[in-house]
Amino acid sequence: MLTFSHLDADAFENPKKNNGRKRPRFREPVACNHCRKSKVRCNRKSPCKPCQDRGKATQCAYSRPRSPAGSEFARPLVSRVSSRSKEIDLLALQQPAPHSPDGEIHDPQSPHNQSTASHANSAFKGSDFKTRLIGGTHWMAVCNNLPVIGAMLEKTVDFQPTWRIFAEVKSLLRVANSVPAVMNGDHKTLLNLLPDRLTCEKWIRRFCETYGKIYHVIDQNCLMTELEEISIACVNANEVHVLKILLVIAIAMQTDKLERLHGRLILKEAESRIHTSTRFQKPCIGVVQALLLLIIMKTITVSDSDKIHSLMGIMGLTTQIVLSMGLHRDPALFSGVTPYYAEVRKRLWACFFRLNLDYCISSGSHFGIRLEDVDCPLPTPIDLLTLDPGTMEPATSLNQAQEATEQAFNIAAMKLAIMRAPLHQRLCSATPQLSSEVRDRMRASFHKILRELPPNLQEGASSCSPIEKLQQALLSVHVHSFMIIITLNFVLGVPFPNSQRGDLYEAWDNSVSILYKLQEGLQSGSELSSVAYHLLWTDLARAALTACLVVVRLRNITLGTTVCNAPPPTLVMFQQLLLKYLDSLSQILAGRYRLGPVVAKTRLVLAVAITFTSSLINDFHSSQQDFKFFQVGITAAEEIVTEMERSLKREYQDSMFALLGFNTIRTSAPPNATNIIAANWMDHAQLPDPLIHTLFPSDCDLYPGLESPSLDMQSDLCLPYSMAPFESTSTILSTSNILWEGV
Repeated sequence: MLTFSHLDADAFENPKKNNGRKRPRFREPVACNHCRKSKVRCNRKSPCKPCQDRGKATQCAYSRPRSPAGSEFARPLVSRVSSRSKEIDLLALQQPAPHSPDGEIHDPQSPHNQSTASHANSAFKGSDFKTRLIGGTHWMAVCNNLPVIGAMLEKTVDFQPTWRIFAEVKSLLRVANSVPAVMNGDHKTLLNLLPDRLTCEKWIRRFCETYGKIYHVIDQNCLMTELEEISIACVNANEVHVLKILLVIAIAMQTDKLERLHGRLILKEAESRIHTSTRFQKPCIGVVQALLLLIIMKTITVSDSDKIHSLMGIMGLTTQIVLSMGLHRDPALFSGVTPYYAEVRKRLWACFFRLNLDYCISSGSHFGIRLEDVDCPLPTPIDLLTLDPGTMEPATSLNQAQEATEQAFNIAAMKLAIMRAPLHQRLCSATPQLSSEVRDRMRASFHKILRELPPNLQEGASSCSPIEKLQQALLSVHVHSFMIIITLNFVLGVPFPNSQRGDLYEAWDNSVSILYKLQEGLQSGSELSSVAYHLLWTDLARAALTACLVVVRLRNITLGTTVCNAPPPTLVMFQQLLLKYLDSLSQILAGRYRLGPVVAKTRLVLAVAITFTSSLINDFHSSQQDFKFFQVGITAAEEIVTEMERSLKREYQDSMFALLGFNTIRTSAPPNATNIIAANWMDHAQLPDPLIHTLFPSDCDLYPGLESPSLDMQSDLCLPYSMAPFESTSTILSTSNILWEGV
């Protein structure tokens, strides 16, 4: 039987235990050699005052070059990580001193650099009436440089009719995704939520075949063992084990259209229990596994609503427990940790690191882990059963090649996260500028990691399974997406000089690679396509908008540098390829409205982008271009939301007639409750009155029980904070809320 009792809270709170688990603190000498030898206070100048008084100013020397205290530029962004992960090429993380435009190297603490840093706070912008800030790595940051899409998201007067119609679309989608209220819990509630044994095993296998291949939080054999313990203990079952099984089931249900809302109900109960039960405040491996599973589940729900702030609380709690357990430290520093538990600790730290970093990149927030304190090694490519074979019998026999591929993927994903984390911290800092040399080294390091993958995980591999294709896509998209973020640092907020063409071509290559991968992954409609959408939808939106920006910028450069009556062939080719991808992805999203308002809003943005991009080339030299582009954008937005409204109303009217018993085919017999639940996992008794009025509105009351259309139109689609481009500003400017989270 598996136990995790060796990692209880006392082991980390009692100072008398585990003495020496931390490395001794190393203090860099700050006095010169003469003052240290004479034990005289040194004023740390060059030369220092005591040496000047003794007439030894020329001999005043320090044991090592002095660096300004707290300077991030004067030392590597990763120190201990590099010593523990020697196989990762961390050359790209060694940040050189910044260069001035004329090539001179400046000290970042010099008065010159301080003056430039005071107005280079381009990572953040504030809003007019909100308090939260968001960084430029957010996927919607590029919209500030797309005038038509930006105006639409700002809800200017011309786009007001679009948002009035979209308010109705949004209400329909909210009802379709409504989850019943959380049950009044007692000590048996969690057990009551568990299905029968065979159903549990089915969902556990589904999880291990999908999300379990991406995040190695808990192994299938361990889950089956805990399920056996629960069935034996029954009422006295371990609450942590029960909740882990429930969360695994809830995550697996998100790959099934008929069961996804059932999984959301389990999520609500599980999250409530985590925040109210003292068992989940104890630092131990079982609790960390439960918290990581909850983060995965909430990451999935964010893809429906884009309420990324809903992850903040659970991410903070998990961070606190993970650091208090010392998962970021080398397991060899702890006494009594067996090889099995050492490997478990390394894998849990890798999962937490990746999930936390992905959350910070998606939200544009700062990655708060102190990288210089991290010395946990990378996970080992080994089967856990070989480390502790006597604890359990394998539930299934995995092919050794599949096991090796899974481990290679998780190790490569962690390597990429280690590479991205310090640069993300730089991009979200007060001085987000990066040099071209850093970008070049980062690109080379990324591709080196991808080249070292097994053949079946490398891009273009012909013979690979569907899960291996998904793993390929995840690694590739993460690389290309972060390279887009870095390249945008050189593009956004900058005028349109011809020298920007190379950066635009690089942004285009990365964007098209992402669009191709996701078009390929989302077309299948399988369980794994749902996983791809849940984990990569922000990368899809960023790539689509960046590709539109590239076409806009290249067109402006062409108009500003040449005199011609037709667009150049390269620009035409870019536009045609972009339209092909955007149209294909728009059609894919059209079949996924049920996933929530974000899918509909993303399709709205893509539809406007398609029309706007077409007009850029078709009307290459027309007069009154700006006015015409806005008009085609307004028309496209109104048409797409009208089409959404009609489609959803038709679908919900059919569903409503069936629920109300108006189906003329079955008037003689009562409706089959099982079929109704299978068609739509929603109890009719819980349908809110506004839905009836929305489906069958009267002339005088279109929004009963809701806010007025004008108020809803003001708040819809707006985040409680504003994003910022990378452009330099002399002050933190206030801008309109043009973000996405008001769903």
